Amino acid sequence: MKTKFKWMRFIRILSLLLTISLFSTNSFSQTELWGVTTEGGTYDYGVIFKTDASGNNQTSSV
Repeated sequence: MKTKFKWMRFIRILSLLLTISLFSTNSFSQTELWGVTTEGGTYDYGVIFKTDASGNNQTSSV
């Protein structure tokens, strides 16, 4: 009977670790955000820009 409880505890811990590993891998997977504007730029046709995940380091590409 005691080995059955150890086995159940092992299954519980294993399933908990598996769940944590599955849900933690997708957080912050994208490091850059790209976008476009409808106005601005040299001929006022718009600008392509990018920024990092926190909204800092904004740069325009065109």
